[in-house]
Amino acid sequence: MSTLQETGSSSPKIERTARRLSAYFTGQVIVKLLYIPGIVLATRATGPSGWGLVTAAISVAFILSTGINLGLNPYLTREVAAGRVPVARLIAATTRLRIVSSALFVLVLPLVLVPTISGVGKIVVAGVAGYILADSWAKYYFALLRGAENTRFEILGANVEKGVFVVVAALAFAMASRVDPVNVVVAGFALAALTKLGIGVYGASRVLPPSALPLGRVLKSPRLVKLWHRDLRYVRESADFLFMAMFTIIYFRVDAYMVAALRGVEEAGYYGAAYRLVEGLLFAPESVLVVFSPLLVKALSGVTRSESSDVVHSNVVNQVAALQVAVAGPIGLGLVLEHEWITSVLYGPEFDPAARVLLWLAPAYVFMSLNFLAGGLLTAAYLQRALLLISGFAAISNVLLNLALIPKYGAIGAVAATVATEAAVGAGMLLKLAGRLPSSWIWRPIGVASAYFAVMVVAPNVLLHGYLPFSGRLGVGLLSTGVYLGVLVWRGLIPNPLRPREPEVR
Repeated sequence: MSTLQETGSSSPKIERTARRLSAYFTGQVIVKLLYIPGIVLATRATGPSGWGLVTAAISVAFILSTGINLGLNPYLTREVAAGRVPVARLIAATTRLRIVSSALFVLVLPLVLVPTISGVGKIVVAGVAGYILADSWAKYYFALLRGAENTRFEILGANVEKGVFVVVAALAFAMASRVDPVNVVVAGFALAALTKLGIGVYGASRVLPPSALPLGRVLKSPRLVKLWHRDLRYVRESADFLFMAMFTIIYFRVDAYMVAALRGVEEAGYYGAAYRLVEGLLFAPESVLVVFSPLLVKALSGVTRSESSDVVHSNVVNQVAALQVAVAGPIGLGLVLEHEWITSVLYGPEFDPAARVLLWLAPAYVFMSLNFLAGGLLTAAYLQRALLLISGFAAISNVLLNLALIPKYGAIGAVAATVATEAAVGAGMLLKLAGRLPSSWIWRPIGVASAYFAVMVVAPNVLLHGYLPFSGRLGVGLLSTGVYLGVLVWRGLIPNPLRPREPEVR
């Protein structure tokens, strides 16, 4: 057996996690098959200006939503997986904290939206507030479930959410001449998120033991005032996650808002149409980290640079790293080669300027995907302070770049700022990881998977792109990607979710 196969061989735990990834990924594909038609209908119904208004308002609300989350979601996933803190106490405390932060969010949101975005009405403010609140609380319950290594309710919630939104978006499209489609679309976002929240609460009640959900005692305890001091301990411990999330959401979301403020909502509509597609496709690399996070936490607990790279820890990191390349590469290439076809078919000629935006966002997609990997590894290794510093630098740099580029270049300036920021973030995280983990754990699988990708996927698709109709290009893309993934499984670089289960040794 070659060295490549030896270091990449899968353990039973990795293969079991890969099977969960397969189920989770399939569910997310269904979600996106619902998500994309909903976004397309909503975008067409509202037009460039209306969609720019919606995108900018939601971007502001997502930035403010970090105050609701308090950085607790990744902290909860990690602590539930590690089992170091009693779950009942953890949930009671974080619920109390989030109730207060949610009330503050409702007060602050209109004070930010109304003065800065022209055309924002009361219905838009209420709809966006309801959407972000429900979405934030749903993610809170899903974070608990991820720590318990259960993602099926998250899949169900996402499916139902997108299904509800698609119905409302279709109504907005059909009734655009009789009602304000912008108001209908934001109401649809809110209604869909509320259904997801209901499923998240139900899932937590089924998976976690009753003692872990003391919701009836959250606000009724006679010691409520005394508990606040203890509750704030969790905010202090998750402070790195809070500021990291705040900085990350700023450079991830502020672009659309700044385009609307500096160049108008129509330009923001073109940017938002392209960015929403990229954002929707990020489910693929994110799925890998969602499912593998508990295993990464367990694998990297106590790992030092002096440890041998052929232990099981390296296998987990190797295969997650190669999976990120295998997932992100084909999607990024598809965005580059088919940017004009995608925007023309989905949005129509009214959104032609969005094609160029989508083309130049493709590199950002690849960087974002690899940054999921690097960020997940830093979190699993309890190095969130490094993430905080990197994210803070990125947020400040991104805002300054946007201020410099958007007034002159519009949406393309925002794209340039996004690509530069994501590249810098990735470089910073990988440099930090180089001091914690052996370089072969990350760079080797990424390099080998990328080399296979260049030869087996990039070369044939680029060479044949100008000679085939879309159906032919699609066939070549699917075939080359399928062969590529098969070779990676055969070489042991990524786990095989189809391998028959082996009986566990007791």
